[in-house]
Amino acid sequence: MKAEKLTSQTREVLVSAQATADRFGNPEVRPAHLLAAALTQEKGITPNLLRRAGVDPDLVAGKVAEILTSFSKVSGGHKPPLSREINEVLAAAESEAKRRGDSYVAVD
Repeated sequence: MKAEKLTSQTREVLVSAQATADRFGNPEVRPAHLLAAALTQEKGITPNLLRRAGVDPDLVAGKVAEILTSFSKVSGGHKPPLSREINEVLAAAESEAKRRGDSYVAVD
């Protein structure tokens, strides 16, 4: 996926997800890192979408934190790459954006 197809908020979430993976010592950025980043994004839409669905964002954030601590750990100061799963998520998001007639992939 080309970075220019991502909204600025989506790029911010990806950078934050990578920082989260690095902070937890995880070897790659996985979908849980993406969700953790989306939940904490300043002016982000994810908590509001969860509330509208009747889900407590704080409960989700707690469960995501549990998942992140369960991932394997590495040391060595490298930036974790995007996992195969993240690339699949981005490809699916790009397909959905095209289906909806959108030019850019947004966080939602």
